[in-house]
Amino acid sequence: MHELMHRSGSTNPHQFAGWYDQITHGHTQDSGKWRANFAGSRPLSNKQLDALAQIFADTHSYYQNGPYGLWRAIWGEATDLIACVRSHPKSSPQMPFAVSERAVQLSILAAAEDEISFNDFVRAIALYRLRKETEPFCRVDGIGLNQTGTVWRNIQMCLNENKVNTELDRLGLRRVITEELEQLEIERKKANPKARFFD
Repeated sequence: MHELMHRSGSTNPHQFAGWYDQITHGHTQDSGKWRANFAGSRPLSNKQLDALAQIFADTHSYYQNGPYGLWRAIWGEATDLIACVRSHPKSSPQMPFAVSERAVQLSILAAAEDEISFNDFVRAIALYRLRKETEPFCRVDGIGLNQTGTVWRNIQMCLNENKVNTELDRLGLRRVITEELEQLEIERKKANPKARFFD
């Protein structure tokens, strides 16, 4: 809903409804039709999504996948996570997954100030979740490797980036996303207390 306000140049639900009514010759401003959606107390109905898709072609995709694919990275299945990581510009489905993983991490680790993009953040979340679910803790030649914890540090770097926080604020998601990610990390450490020694 914050994205809709941004795209329509509105600053509140009432203005958005007025903008929508001008385009569609509707009467949603008087009825307060969008208010509950903007408040987060009611999801958009299929009818609303179809109506919005007449104006914004990416409505259904944006609603299902989130901004920059953020919903898929946080709540998607393993196939979504793999596709998200492989979406890095220096990766492709034909490359070994380790190459995609390295590209995602290097984009963050080698970035200068204000160079980490929101897409980098989303891909780091997908990689973190994938590691958390499939390979949270492993040993190579008897040495413990906390690969998930390493990716968690990438996420922390992203959350210290002005560009990422500005976009999260614009979308009205900063608190929700930060809390969700912190909860995932708490669960990871609770499931494997040894992991904290490798962070």
